[in-house]
Amino acid sequence: MKKICLTFDDGLESHVWAKDVLKDKGLKGTFFISTANMWENHSVATQLGLNEPLIDLNLLPEFEEQGFEIGSHTVSHPNLTQVGSNDQVLHELISMNEILTKYGVKKINTFAYPAYYADSRVADIVKSAGFTHARTGYDYGEPDWTRWDFLEKPENPRPKIKYPEDSENNFLIKVKGIFNFIYRYEDFVEDVDGMSSDESAIFVFHGLKHKSLRSDFEKVVDLIGREDYITSINFRDI
Repeated sequence: MKKICLTFDDGLESHVWAKDVLKDKGLKGTFFISTANMWENHSVATQLGLNEPLIDLNLLPEFEEQGFEIGSHTVSHPNLTQVGSNDQVLHELISMNEILTKYGVKKINTFAYPAYYADSRVADIVKSAGFTHARTGYDYGEPDWTRWDFLEKPENPRPKIKYPEDSENNFLIKVKGIFNFIYRYEDFVEDVDGMSSDESAIFVFHGLKHKSLRSDFEKVVDLIGREDYITSINFRDI
């Protein structure tokens, strides 16, 4: 059985819609929450129709009650590899956990690195904070294929990631696909077709306000929901 893990970064308003679409098909999903909005007042995001507010944190207990996972994505969304003090990194993690707990989230086991930036030092701090799994991107930063502001595919080939072979450990887990204007539903289908029968794969979404991104998401959910050789899992179950 191919295991697909859909993850959602930044805790955006459109994720409520995404959760309901997943729920209607009986699928899982992991939502990584931050209290920093990188989208609403960003000029390029606004120009591309990607600006949107953050999710209402009061809704998060409902996510958990319906079988979805809530994870941490830090308070201020920094590049943690450039945060010099280990205590400052830990503060970003613990403070976000405290906020999530305050709003009624019961299980906070997993973490996603802001903008995918990670290294072994930060991963060790994430582990020490009590998380069980942490997700990066294709790599430990922002190569071309992660870019939400690119409208044309880069000339260099997209990374082909296989889990767990290409991930160093549970705190540096790489993804197979990051949805944006250059990674689309057709790329997802190609990646899923190329998976071995018992392989697990992680995919990333950000905001789903834009019509084309919503359309891709609906197609993804429909594919997972109708094919009996695919199952949907939360990130903690990877």
